[in-house]
Amino acid sequence: MFNSIDKLVEFGIGMSMAQQMMSIMNQSMSQMQTPQFKNTDVPIIKDKQYHVVLNDIPQGPLSKNQIMSHLNNGDLNEENLIWCDGMSGWSKIKDISL
Repeated sequence: MFNSIDKLVEFGIGMSMAQQMMSIMNQSMSQMQTPQFKNTDVPIIKDKQYHVVLNDIPQGPLSKNQIMSHLNNGDLNEENLIWCDGMSGWSKIKDISL
């Protein structure tokens, strides 16, 4: 495997250096501090809540799934007015992307 004692010594020195490097890395890793979050109150992102006008009466808040269900069963159509927070005013359902 090794042709000369020199190669064997080089291999031994290389292995020794690798072990020392691994030892230093392990020490460094064990001393690392992980961030601790003091504020565990992570805000929950809620789905948009919509309001629609049905028979001239504002209805809501409704989720996107509820709006889609009302569209599918014919309670609402794309001409009905809809509004959600962030919109400048009421729009027809067909004019917005849910």
